[in-house]
Amino acid sequence: MRAQRAAQLLVLQAGMYKTKSTTPTSIGDYSVNQGLVDLGAYYQAGTFVSALQAIIDTAGKEKTDSDKKINGLKGIDKKLKNIPSLDNGLGAAAPAGRSSAFPTTFVSASITSSSAPKP
Repeated sequence: MRAQRAAQLLVLQAGMYKTKSTTPTSIGDYSVNQGLVDLGAYYQAGTFVSALQAIIDTAGKEKTDSDKKINGLKGIDKKLKNIPSLDNGLGAAAPAGRSSAFPTTFVSASITSSSAPKP
């Protein structure tokens, strides 16, 4: 919100003053009507709705940038399939006769305590 308002203030002040000067511009160069339009934009830039819209716009741009990076990496999985140790997709070579380097079954054990209090 503050950044948007500061950007609009630059527009307002650029219209009010001659370039690189503190001398005001003439009415012919910067009309009262244009000044009121710029003042309205300055006000609008400082509202909650404008700040919320800026957050949404920024998030959308970041999402688009991330999507472009992800799409750039899509070809990497084809390159990884050519690495022998990654052929099974788990990052380790499988022993002979097995499809995976990791066990597919798990042993469960229950722990009992003989010193548990009796009811």
